[in-house]
Amino acid sequence: MRYSIACILGCAWLALATPSIAETEGPYKLNESILGFELGKHTLEDVQAKLGRSVPISPREGEPFKICYVSNQQPEIFVVFEAMTKTASLLAFTVTSDISKIPERDECIKSPILSQSILTAGMLKLGMTRAQLQEVFGKASKSEGNKLSYIYQAKVRMSEEEMKRMEDQWPDEVKKYPYWNLMSIISIELLKN
Repeated sequence: MRYSIACILGCAWLALATPSIAETEGPYKLNESILGFELGKHTLEDVQAKLGRSVPISPREGEPFKICYVSNQQPEIFVVFEAMTKTASLLAFTVTSDISKIPERDECIKSPILSQSILTAGMLKLGMTRAQLQEVFGKASKSEGNKLSYIYQAKVRMSEEEMKRMEDQWPDEVKKYPYWNLMSIISIELLKN
């Protein structure tokens, strides 16, 4: 199963996805793009070409590489992009004004492009109220106190290229079920004030 996850933590959001789902449509897809960078399509190199050179933060084994940027203005806005290798497609991005959510903050470089008005193509942005979120996304799939989750699922047929690649590893499975099962979770933690 392939996953796509987006989260707002405090006044932050995080989106995770896997490559080659550019043809996928749906509410989750709109929140997998920020500042013109689309998860599964663009790379850390693409991000650096637009936002400036940042040294990728080396991961622990099995974790993605990260590059971090911070706005020039107050309140500081942090953006972290992640990919499994320095040249692989983007897996995730985090946007926050909560410095405690960014352990790699000392590695962040300044970027004049960043501001508090950053939003995804699906209109997800920092500072949204519960009412605004409900207006844009509808009723949350799950709600616990100040934490909301929106869960979307889709079945997308594999491209011919994807089927050929997958047939090498799982020939019988691909013939029986040539689809990606996609899930997108937008998890939001509202600020207390």
